[in-house]
Amino acid sequence: MEFLDDLKMSGILSETVGEKLFVSFPVGARVENVKSVCKVSGSEIVLQLKKDKVVLRGENLKIYAFYGSDVTIKGKVFCVERCQ
Repeated sequence: MEFLDDLKMSGILSETVGEKLFVSFPVGARVENVKSVCKVSGSEIVLQLKKDKVVLRGENLKIYAFYGSDVTIKGKVFCVERCQ
């Protein structure tokens, strides 16, 4: 996604968590292979993947883009968890 590519180019920390979750601290994340959105609030976003769920917690979280099965999230991400 464009805003994440811009951040990588500017040198802001970017980390790959697992094979389908990319987090750029502190400004957002991109999750691939999302089947559905379970919950969206300013402090928590829950995404259903094929086999499990991803929970992102932080501040001012919002879904910036949802293209096909890829979701881009903006906001300060503090915590990422995978659960069933």
